[in-house]
Formats: sequence, structure tokens, C-alpha cells
Amino acid sequence: MALENSGFRTFGFGAGREDVWEPDLDVNWGDEKAWLTHRHPEALAKAPLGATEMGLIYVNPEGPDHSGEPLSAAAAIRATFGNMGMNDEETVALIAGGHTLGKTHGAGPTSNVGPDPEAAPIEEQGLGWASTYGSGVGADAITSGLEVVWTQTPTQWSNYFFENLFKYEWVQTRSPAGAIQFEAVDAPEIIPDPFDPSKKRKPTMLVTDLTLRFDPEFEKISRRFLNDPQAFNEAFARAGSN
Repeated sequence: MALENSGFRTFGFGAGREDVWEPDLDVNWGDEKAWLTHRHPEALAKAPLGATEMGLIYVNPEGPDHSGEPLSAAAAIRATFGNMGMNDEETVALIAGGHTLGKTHGAGPTSNVGPDPEAAPIEEQGLGWASTYGSGVGADAITSGLEVVWTQTPTQWSNYFFENLFKYEWVQTRSPAGAIQFEAVDAPEIIPDPFDPSKKRKPTMLVTDLTLRFDPEFEKISRRFLNDPQAFNEAFARAGSN
């Protein structure tokens, strides 16, 4: 529904994972003992472990072990999406399509955020992350700690993700929460502030977004999608319905 509201024409519907209220006792979480521990390369391709760092859904958006290096993330991206049955074209389409809309949330220091809901006191569980930063929501939201808005029209489908990715050079910076991300060099402030229409920002990208430009194989696909938006739309529609 969100994609259709943005003006995107979907290919079909693919049901997600079945909701459960608690994990099974025999879940294979991997060998790691600590959250956000990067899995060794030989473990990345071991199904069914999709995430390359325990505690994340896919890959670390700041690069493996918060390296801040776009090229170092290529192997992790391929392993994660490969375990979901995706090839390079589908991987590029899914990442770019997902980042054509919306934003990330890192409005302030993560020291303002309480423990994750499962580790919080019983009276706070079920209410999300407790936050002492402003209202804790909207313009004051801190979740991933990254503060990125990818496109000029974050609620409308476009090809701006690829246009911005290749139009600008990028410099590493940090979000207000301290997370590693990239900002366009010498770019005009063309990105709308989500909560104040009188303000604009420079284009920003995740470390792993730049992987789609600097990894040689991902780059070929990304440039094709840049020059052929319809091919991108079709690839995203089909990959997203799987």
C-alpha cells in the first residue's frame, strides 16, 4: 500500500514472515555471544543465518564492524542477500528501492536512548525504546542512530537515489547520534527536512549505499538502472514480490 501511495506500480504481493510472540527455544542464533558481532567471512554464506552481524536484520549500514568503508561491505551484502535467494541485480534493486522512500532516525546522541524493549524494565516493555531526547518521536526520534534522507521526494517514487549516488562525490561524516554516514560534497541543500518545510539538507547516504557505486559489479547494475529507470522499476517490483 505504501508503495502504491508513492506512485509505484507493484508486480504482486509476497507475504512476509509469520508473526510470533516469542522465539522458539531451538532457534539457531549463530556462534556469536554479543550483539553486533561481525561474522567471519567463512560463516557469512552459511544458511539460514541471513544477517552478517547478530542483532541486525541484514548488514551493518556503517560497514562491517562500523568500518565506514563501502567496499568492505560488498561481501557482507552478497552473503546476506544471497542467503535470501537474491542475485546481484535483485540486491541492487532492493537496496535502492527501499532507500528511494523514507529516512533513517538519528536525531541526537544514543546516550538518550534506553535499553532495547526486551532488556527494559517490565513496565517499559511493549512501548518501544524509552528516550529522553525531546519528545523521543518524530523530529526527535533515535533508532538506528543514522540520520539519512536519500532523495528529494522521500514520499514519492523516483530515480533520485541513483541520480544522487552518481552525481555527487561523497565525504564521510557522522550523524548527530555519532553514526558513520556520508554527505554529498559541494552539493546544494535540496533534500526537504521531514518535519520543517522551511528547511533543506544536503543529500546523504549510508556507507552501504555507496557500495552500490564503488563495487565494480554492483556499479554496472546501478549505472544501468540510472540510465534506464523502467528497468529499475521492473527489477524492484519483481524482487520485492518474492
